[in-house]
Amino acid sequence: MFKKLKSIQWRELIIQMVSVSFGVLFALWINQWREDQKEKKDQGHALQSIANEIAFNKQFLSSRLDYYTTVLHAIDSLNSIPDIQSHYTEIAEYHGLRPPFLRRSSFDLGLNTGMIRHFDYELSDDISTIYAFQDFFLNVVEMQVSAYISQTSNSKKNQVPDEIYEIFKDWKTMGEELIGTYEIISNRLPSANHKMNQ
Repeated sequence: MFKKLKSIQWRELIIQMVSVSFGVLFALWINQWREDQKEKKDQGHALQSIANEIAFNKQFLSSRLDYYTTVLHAIDSLNSIPDIQSHYTEIAEYHGLRPPFLRRSSFDLGLNTGMIRHFDYELSDDISTIYAFQDFFLNVVEMQVSAYISQTSNSKKNQVPDEIYEIFKDWKTMGEELIGTYEIISNRLPSANHKMNQ
């Protein structure tokens, strides 16, 4: 009888251990599944945010390039008139340097939260390349603006259109290249779902 009691206790103990172990493993699996689903959702949000940011930057830069092109054409028209010495303040189309403002907060957030490392490697590489090119472009713009401000503050005369012309020509050329890069990656990103206020 003692042997029967012992075998029954062992059997119940084994059944309880198996059921507890199964319950714990099942709970861990459910928890991991939920975390995986949340991470996939967060990755989707990060990718959508970056797509929106790139679309915003492309649209904003396009509007700036239109302005630079208009001023460049106006300067070309002035330069076609013989013996004219106009200053940039006399160009009706000129309304200041208007350097481009390009966002990168979604990209930085994706980096800092580690979401970008979960994207397809080639896509992550392309996105990083775009932002590296964008940073280079903005650094060039910043250097040219600083040099221009320094030059105009040290000069007693108004700046001639040629100085503005060279700056805008550089920004237009690099901006067009950056827009081309945006367009290449845009085909691999979700469609942008934002409205830009100008």
